[in-house]
Amino acid sequence: MRPVLPVRAAERAGHAYAIRAAVKRLEIVIALYQDQGRAPRDYYRLLFAIGSLLRFIWDPQAIAYLVEAAAAARESGDLMLAALADAERGFGRWSL
Repeated sequence: MRPVLPVRAAERAGHAYAIRAAVKRLEIVIALYQDQGRAPRDYYRLLFAIGSLLRFIWDPQAIAYLVEAAAAARESGDLMLAALADAERGFGRWSL
């Protein structure tokens, strides 16, 4: 299974406000990356996407995903996404 197909399906589900379905699809992609032995820094954008989606449905797991995304983004040198994940986490704490 190519990771691109579930990502596209997740985007479609997100646009249709099917957030839980989108999260499940992104988690499948993460599992594929883990099966390939990739480190979280290889898929930190997916972690961020999951955290952001979960924040909109007030799921406490959003914070954990955003913390992991920020740490992996910093490790990869993507300071912009790390800052964005930290900001999203702040919004999540405020709304959860």
